[in-house]
Amino acid sequence: MAIRSSTNEDNEETSSASLEFVEVTDNNQSIFTVTGDTIEIDLEFDGESYIDFRTERFGDPIEAGGVLSSDESFEFDEDAITINVGNIFGVDITVNGEELEYPVDVHHHYITIERE
Repeated sequence: MAIRSSTNEDNEETSSASLEFVEVTDNNQSIFTVTGDTIEIDLEFDGESYIDFRTERFGDPIEAGGVLSSDESFEFDEDAITINVGNIFGVDITVNGEELEYPVDVHHHYITIERE
């Protein structure tokens, strides 16, 4: 497992990625697929939000969770990552250079990104 954390200014967009919405399950979990060798996640904050990263929805966090309010970037080489977002209204998420659009407006949301 490779995890890289840096400030948003250090990252370049991945041009060969394609983010695609798959489905909503349990009213607060969205599943997306993405192409590419890694999953690069950029977080841009308008406020505060609890964030952690897991390999499965109810698994243990693989990146320490906490309330974040400054822009962050992460890179994972797992086949799937679930982002536990405590306040979707306070954070914009970009995956491999593509902005993720929340398919439902619920405050607390689990977003699973699966590599194809």
